[in-house]
Amino acid sequence: MKKLKVSIAALFFSLLIAMTGFAGIEYDMDESPSVSRTIKWSSTDGDSEYRYVSGVASADAFDSAASAGSGGSASITVTDNGVYTLFAKTDDIVQVMTVPVTTIDKNGPDITLTDVKRNSDGTVDVYYEASDYFGVAETRIAFGSQPASAFSSAVSISGGVISGLQPGNYTIFAKDTAGNITTYPLIIAASAETWSTESVERSEWSTEWSTEWGSNWIHYEYEVPTIVLISKCDMTTGKELAGAKLEITDDSDGSTVVKWTTDGTQTQIKNTLEKGRTYTLTENAAPDGYEIAGSVKFTVKEDGSITQVIMYDKPKKSSGGSSHDDPEAVVLISKSDIIDAKELAGATLEITDENGSIVMSWVTAGEVTRIVNKLKPGKTYTLTEKIAPEGYEIAESVTFKVKEDGSITHVFMYDRPKTTNVTKTEPTTSIEMFPQTGGFMDTRVFSMVFGVALVICGSVAMVYISRKEKHE
Repeated sequence: MKKLKVSIAALFFSLLIAMTGFAGIEYDMDESPSVSRTIKWSSTDGDSEYRYVSGVASADAFDSAASAGSGGSASITVTDNGVYTLFAKTDDIVQVMTVPVTTIDKNGPDITLTDVKRNSDGTVDVYYEASDYFGVAETRIAFGSQPASAFSSAVSISGGVISGLQPGNYTIFAKDTAGNITTYPLIIAASAETWSTESVERSEWSTEWSTEWGSNWIHYEYEVPTIVLISKCDMTTGKELAGAKLEITDDSDGSTVVKWTTDGTQTQIKNTLEKGRTYTLTENAAPDGYEIAGSVKFTVKEDGSITQVIMYDKPKKSSGGSSHDDPEAVVLISKSDIIDAKELAGATLEITDENGSIVMSWVTAGEVTRIVNKLKPGKTYTLTEKIAPEGYEIAESVTFKVKEDGSITHVFMYDRPKTTNVTKTEPTTSIEMFPQTGGFMDTRVFSMVFGVALVICGSVAMVYISRKEKHE
């Protein structure tokens, strides 16, 4: 009986060691985004003296570390991300654990303006993006210059666009999931004459505006530029020609404003020609195989819309005396990007006559569409876009009349790029354990494994003693 009691005592002792292991530090920390973080820890040895230090440290740093109290557990509140070393000292044995903190959010969301569009009624649509690593909870706007404390009384906005803003001083707010609030001041200013024009894309605005786009206080000078597009085309195919030497002169004094040689693409002249003024486009040298075209007079539009000028070159007669006959009723259709006037592919277009009957329909291929002898001279037709290319808005229909004199009728339809709505980035947080460093190395996993080993040893010892008793 005495030996049996010894066996039971040995087993109990083994279980006790398995439960306590080598003693270690246990900690708890909420991982949700916040402006601070509370770390709680305790020693599996029971009552201990607790200390901590910012950064990675060994057990030797215990004496110089900050005190966190003593007893059954300790806790500290930290306000910066980083690594913190926790200490627990029991019976002159110092236990060490390093804890990373990665979820403290002290900064509000980033607010950026992605686009601004002016409307014909004098209002402005402001496109914005609010982004934050831990997620954006809400965005709002208020009139005037406001502090973050005015967030609760501001007007809620969403979808990445603020529509119909009048000129004035505004504050945009963004609040993240941790409760941090960012304010973004916005000034919208414009003179009376520039607010009466139709909507103009951001990329068509003045250089002064573009320079100020990235500053804290945004001051929009809505200067509508003069954009003139010059096309030098083959009279029979409508394709752009390279190698033509062109010149634009001012009709008021005959001075040369700009000269260039075409490269086979449409030429864009921006902020060089004055609104409402008349100019003359002259071809000084034609491309090889073409006749020099007659000069073309044009007046730059005053409303800020694009002025389109086309000059056609006729192919020269061949050595045999024949020439390309001018086709009758030639209509050229351009489906272009309103920003850079490039031809677009993938637009489904349709032409209807005066009775609304469909004459023809097709899908654009990224080049000018040439229609020969399908539309009658002197008749009026309507060009309609049924499906816009991906990333573009459907344009308004264009009504045109086919010229009766046999010259080419060129019809232009521009598509406006869509504005991408804001997408919020969901927070991704993770906590990873750093390796133990210095001093008395001790982990809960090691303690558990060691304890289990002791249980097994104790069990084997108990069986051995029991068998020995039987033999005795």
